[in-house]
Amino acid sequence: MVPKRVPEIADRISASSVTRRARLYLITSKKKIQITATGGVPGLEKSIGDREVSAVAAWADAPGDERWARPATGDVLRAMDRFHPIPESRTSSSSWAEWLYFNGRTRDGRVRLYLTFFVGRRADTPGMRQAGVRLQLDRDGRSTSYSSGGLVDEASMLAGAPDLDIGGSRVRLEGSTYRIQLALPGLDGAITLDAAAQRSMPPAAIRGAGGWVSIKAPFEMQVLEGGKVIGSTGMDSLMLPAGSHDLEVSAAAFSFSTTMTVKVPAGKTVTVPVTLPKNTLSINALPWADVTLDGQPMGQTPLGNLSVSIGNHEIVWRHPQLGERRQVVKVTAGTPVRAGMDLTK
Repeated sequence: MVPKRVPEIADRISASSVTRRARLYLITSKKKIQITATGGVPGLEKSIGDREVSAVAAWADAPGDERWARPATGDVLRAMDRFHPIPESRTSSSSWAEWLYFNGRTRDGRVRLYLTFFVGRRADTPGMRQAGVRLQLDRDGRSTSYSSGGLVDEASMLAGAPDLDIGGSRVRLEGSTYRIQLALPGLDGAITLDAAAQRSMPPAAIRGAGGWVSIKAPFEMQVLEGGKVIGSTGMDSLMLPAGSHDLEVSAAAFSFSTTMTVKVPAGKTVTVPVTLPKNTLSINALPWADVTLDGQPMGQTPLGNLSVSIGNHEIVWRHPQLGERRQVVKVTAGTPVRAGMDLTK
């Protein structure tokens, strides 16, 4: 078997063999004896001249040994990209995370994508893990990011990964092809990635002090650090290295952006609320109406210069003879907002 993943020495190797070691115990009525056993594939062992195996004719390859000698590409990828239970230690259980990372491009090279399916620590719901999906698209030199979060069932995730379902997005490994369906705020579609030989990045363990930031906001906003999107407030929490971070929280639809300095403790979660600015809202009606705003009675029109936070707000106009009308108005951090309703129409 000539290894294909080390081309710099492949032409100098005529044969190689995989082995596995394990501890075995011989137990008698009086004592227990520990031995170390080494197992291998007989055909491969003979190809490298193992005298112990070559001398025993009964040692022949079993049907399952072919998968060790010449594993299918899809089986190798599935073994590399499997996920693991969270180690039972105080630090690991609070900051453990694993992810599938894809780096691809279109055939013409105009579009590159950086896609992550992320599974983190345990959620408050028993048996569930926090998870998220993040996509960065670089198109003709311009970068756009999309993200969403959700919960995944831990048992199903461990049994099925790299096949994952997170918040409406999914990834499936079929042979050596990854088929990905994305359902992200502002973007949905399908991506097919063919895993090129010798181009996969093997699993890597990243160790270090890390923690979590949970940013609470009444509606979803982007979270940026250093000008790059790292997630959204719709995600339950974001994993960051321990230490101080200058984060920007932005909602372009409401002309709002704010910065905050967050100190992330190692192995813990810090919760940070977003304080929304207020603007004025004036409400009127023809001929007149009783008004409720977000379910709260506000009185009769005209109502001027009501102080409300930015965001979407529902106004209900009621008139004893002309009935009821509803409207959702957007209050931004810009100019004051006026809302009127002609109940005679």
